[in-house]
Amino acid sequence: FHGLKLHLLVDDKKFVHEVNLTPGSLHDLASLLLLPLDLPEGAELYLDRGYESHFYEDLLREAGGIVPMVIRRRNSRRYVPWLQYLAIVGRRVVETVGSMLHALFPRRIHAVTQEGFVIKVLSFILAHNLNLLAQQMLG
Repeated sequence: FHGLKLHLLVDDKKFVHEVNLTPGSLHDLASLLLLPLDLPEGAELYLDRGYESHFYEDLLREAGGIVPMVIRRRNSRRYVPWLQYLAIVGRRVVETVGSMLHALFPRRIHAVTQEGFVIKVLSFILAHNLNLLAQQMLG
């Protein structure tokens, strides 16, 4: 275990567009700021509770034209039940991609250095994307 967290930006077709591996000690919001977020205006960005911040949500909405769909706690000031349902349903795509990547991983990834571990993880993400492209071309 190298103490890293994997952050993914995927589309609704399960294609991984952006990846960020951060130290486990880094807060999820900080890693969100490290992603380029090259998204078209009006794109919906599905986020779990770790990314909840009214300041950054407003910043994404105003500066980038991105609509943050955050899974919130029930006692949050911005909790709206029907928006929560949409956020949970949209977030399932990211969870599915995480499961698909996990299925590609061997039971144990042997790496001597942290850089080697990162290269192997990124290789599995590349393999996932290539597999999706091959499926689209064939079927």
